[in-house]
Amino acid sequence: MADVTTNLYEVMQQHHAAVGYRLLKTSKPEACSGIQSTVRKFFEANKQWAPKSLQRKAFLEMYEEAKCPLWSNDFEIVDLDYLRGNEAYSAYVSYLANEGGFAKHGWGEHIVQTVFVGTQENPERMLCMTPWVYDFRGKSNMSCGDGMVLANLFENSAKEYLEKPAKKKKEAPVEALQIEEVPHHLKDMPQDIKEVIRAESNRTDLAKKEDPNGMVTFRTMRIVVAVILCSLALMFAASKFDWSVPTSKGDITS
Repeated sequence: MADVTTNLYEVMQQHHAAVGYRLLKTSKPEACSGIQSTVRKFFEANKQWAPKSLQRKAFLEMYEEAKCPLWSNDFEIVDLDYLRGNEAYSAYVSYLANEGGFAKHGWGEHIVQTVFVGTQENPERMLCMTPWVYDFRGKSNMSCGDGMVLANLFENSAKEYLEKPAKKKKEAPVEALQIEEVPHHLKDMPQDIKEVIRAESNRTDLAKKEDPNGMVTFRTMRIVVAVILCSLALMFAASKFDWSVPTSKGDITS
């Protein structure tokens, strides 16, 4: 690793980042199995903290299908004031612990933090540190930067999942194992919606060739919207979860 000449804590403050990371990865299914449904139940019981934007809702609803994308914990800078002073985070961790998330399922701290920040904050609050730490080698070979940030990894993995046949043979990338079972709420994905996602992906690939250094292009964001709308349409049809926001916060318990 080359010398770091920039004060990374100042960089975090300047970008109002909650988390800074250098490498990305996806997880084996057993590493995050069940976290999606458990977190959904937490938000059902605590609607004042439920994800507000379409992007945050989709991040939760397809997290396991997208192979549980997260940052590698061998390079991680966390704003501890953000976590320690966050009532929602305190309640969230307590709920997951009471449900056996750590003792029974063995969910790692960084997976738990990724899901929380991904459902509570906009993507820019999860900062890729490559421009300031350009030479770093760790547990993952997937560097962030050059158009690849956590949001992009999620959208790419989700699109790959939606496009593959239900019984496709394993062709897992080095970083992850494929999830073979198709959840009930995704089995009836309309073919025309898949075609929209595929078409948007082709345009994004072209845009990346034209602008390889762009962090998030307009066309890339259109894919995010397409994936979000797909999952939300199915969620609405299934009526499994009430995402409505109450008019008042009500009593908040720690």
